[in-house]
Amino acid sequence: MKTRNFTFISILLIITAHLVLIPLLSFFGLNICSLLKESGFWFGCQESSKLVLKIIFSEILFLSIAYLVLSRSISPKNRNYRKKLIALLPEVNLVFHTTTFYFFSIPYQNNIAEVSPHSKEVILFLSIAFSLVTVATWKWLQVQIMIVESQLNLVTINEFSEKKPFSLIKLWFDEQKFHLIPLLGVFVFFTCYTLLFLESLENNEDLFQILKNGKTHFFYIAVGLISWHFMMYFFEFYRSYLLSSEISFHLEQISKQEFNLKKSISPTGFYKLIFSLVNNLANTLLKKSRLLKGFSAFVSESVAQEILNPDIKAPNGTKKEVAILMADIRDFTQLSSHLKPEEIVDLLNTYFTDMLEIFSEHGVVLDKFIGDGILAYLPLEKENQTTELEKITKVAFQMHHKINQTNLKLKEKNLPKLKVGISLHKGKVVVGSIGGLNRKQHTIIGDPVNMASRLEALCKDFQVGVVASSIVIECLSNQYKLKFVSLGTQKIRGFDNPIEVYGALPIERKLVSVA
Repeated sequence: MKTRNFTFISILLIITAHLVLIPLLSFFGLNICSLLKESGFWFGCQESSKLVLKIIFSEILFLSIAYLVLSRSISPKNRNYRKKLIALLPEVNLVFHTTTFYFFSIPYQNNIAEVSPHSKEVILFLSIAFSLVTVATWKWLQVQIMIVESQLNLVTINEFSEKKPFSLIKLWFDEQKFHLIPLLGVFVFFTCYTLLFLESLENNEDLFQILKNGKTHFFYIAVGLISWHFMMYFFEFYRSYLLSSEISFHLEQISKQEFNLKKSISPTGFYKLIFSLVNNLANTLLKKSRLLKGFSAFVSESVAQEILNPDIKAPNGTKKEVAILMADIRDFTQLSSHLKPEEIVDLLNTYFTDMLEIFSEHGVVLDKFIGDGILAYLPLEKENQTTELEKITKVAFQMHHKINQTNLKLKEKNLPKLKVGISLHKGKVVVGSIGGLNRKQHTIIGDPVNMASRLEALCKDFQVGVVASSIVIECLSNQYKLKFVSLGTQKIRGFDNPIEVYGALPIERKLVSVA
């Protein structure tokens, strides 16, 4: 249902509710007053029409002016003032409606008093009937305000966050007033009409005869009140529709990782609690998203998610088999001795940024920066180790390819070119957050890490770009094995048993190609 359709239908219903008062008042007046019967039905219709049409005109004029004023564009500094004005609109209209009724009903009462001794009863009935129409207008304004707020973007969902807990009883009463006020109006109206009708009859008539004479009257009144009550539920339905649509919209935005909820409408009753909960959910997810984004600047996103996952309860770490990559800049100590501190930082940031792009593309986990070195790893699955090892081998070759682009950037900054050595190894390591209570570092530790560090030093000894242990080479396909040459069995410092190692020459020597 579109907003324009709702507004058009609502105005028609309100005007109809006013116009129904014309025959209703005449019918009621003729029913209780024999003098009015002598004057004819036209007398009641004529006087009632004058009253109702005056009220309709003033009501439409007021609502039109209010809507035009509220629909105008506003500056940010006047936004709060406009919101307060909109919130007061139903109450202002209620006062205006009552004042208008009192002002226009005086001539009507005088005209009735000239021909009928029951003018007070007619005015009392008119007041009650008119109050029902006022309630209809009040409910319509409650819904229309939601539409105006939504169109003007006057309310943000963040305003529904409250530090104090909601009182469920208060929320229940706030919600039930939309149902109880119309129901109470029907009850009072019907009771008043019945009492006045009974008083107008002669005392010697029994109840059966009274009901028999007035059954047609009661039928028309009942049909009118039921129709009016359904009109109230129409407004209530659309109010719930708007609120439900708004909640659905915000939940959809949250599912799309859009946590800054900008557009909303004023909730009431239990919807206020629901909006607050949705808002708290959005704020919590926003904080977690920012934390994850900030944390990912220090560790990979997958590691950050693993650390922040409350379901993971392994404070002492876990043992995993991983493929390890260790990279180090050749002769960095000598190279940096000729640079200023800010130039060293710029050089390293440029280098690390380019290397991390490759890691991110292939899902390699950055463990840490060790000075000018990089320690990274890739978790291995038993049934898929060849694929993962070939992936990290490809990353090593792409790093050599990428370093050429990095050197072009450094040349533009008058910074020296870089050469890197990379080692590849695999084995079972301990993965976990290590450190004190107030400061921890998520890292991998174990002999395979130390082995990878020692292997990287062989790059300089053998003048190769990549060194890999035999246990890595054995798992590779021929496509990758052919890129390496055996460097023989080497005694690795810190380890008792020598291992066979393999080397691949740097890309610029054109003896190795990227897969």
